[in-house]
Amino acid sequence: MQAQGNSGMRKLSEELTIENAKIRIDTFSDEEIRSAAGDPSYLTYRLGQVEISTKPTKAEPDVIWRRTGERSLSYQNGKLLMNGFFSEGEVQRMLIALLVKALEDVGLFTFHASACYYGGRCVVFMSGEENHGKTMSLLEVAKRGGEVIAGESLICNKEGRIVSGSPDVFLRSRPTGTERIDKPPPMQGVNKFFDTIPAFKYYKGPTNADLIILPDIDGNFDAFVGRMESFEKEYQTFHCLGDFYILRCLVSSRIPMPIVDDEEHRDRRAAFIAEFAKERPYYFIRGKSPEVILDELDKILGIAH
Repeated sequence: MQAQGNSGMRKLSEELTIENAKIRIDTFSDEEIRSAAGDPSYLTYRLGQVEISTKPTKAEPDVIWRRTGERSLSYQNGKLLMNGFFSEGEVQRMLIALLVKALEDVGLFTFHASACYYGGRCVVFMSGEENHGKTMSLLEVAKRGGEVIAGESLICNKEGRIVSGSPDVFLRSRPTGTERIDKPPPMQGVNKFFDTIPAFKYYKGPTNADLIILPDIDGNFDAFVGRMESFEKEYQTFHCLGDFYILRCLVSSRIPMPIVDDEEHRDRRAAFIAEFAKERPYYFIRGKSPEVILDELDKILGIAH
C-alpha cells in the first residue's frame, strides 16, 4: 500500500535484503508506483537471492527518488538522491552498488566471479582487471562433472568462506538501461565452444575458496600458466571486488555514477584482500578455449587424463 507524502505525492518505501545486508529506497511520484526496484531477476543474476519488501525495517532511507522534474543524481551524507525518470536497469545498477557496500558493513565481500567444486577443491574463476572466460571455464567444469557454486558472483565472509553465490550462469535478458552491444549474446560463446549446454549440478556443501584462477580465453596466444605473486593477487582481487561499484561508468547520458565508495570501505576491502590472498594460491591461465584452460587446471589439481 502506498502512503501519501507531505507534498501530496505518492510514496512507496521498499527494502532490499541479501544475507544480513539491507538498503531502503523511498520513492515519491505523482502517479502510482508499482516498484522502484522492478523485476528482481537482474539483481538475482548479479548478486544472488535479493528479497524485496514493502515493509522496511530501516528507520531511514538509503535512496530517495523523486520521480518528477529534471533528472539529477548525487550522493550526499550517505544517501543516494535521485530526481526525474530513470529506467529499471539504471536503478538496479545503482542499487547493486549500495547492496555491495551494505554487505561490506556486515563483514561480507562480493566477488565478481564464478565458482565450482572440482577435483576436491573449491575453485574460483575470478574476473580481475579484465573478464575473459569465467563463465566458459565454468561450463567446461560442468562438462567434466564438476559442480557449480556460483555463476556470476559470490559472497565471502572475512575468513574466505563462501556464504552464498548467484545461481544463474547466464543472463537471459538485460533490463532497459543495462544494454551493451560489446557483450556478445550468452549463447554465442556456448555455440563456439560446446555442442550443447552442459548439465549443471550444484554443490551444496560447506565451501571455502581454495584456489583462485584468473582465466584468459584468447585464441591469439599460446597456452600460458603462471603462479601469481603477492601484489598481483591483491591488485586483481581489488578490481574484482570493486566491479560492482561501477565508479568508472555512466548511469545514462550526461549522468555519471556517483562516488558511493569511500576511504573507509576501500581500506576495509584492501585489508580483507591482503589476508584472503595471502592464504590462497592464485594462477593466471591463458588458453585458446575453455578446454585448454581446464586442461591446465587439471595439471594444477593433479587430475590425470
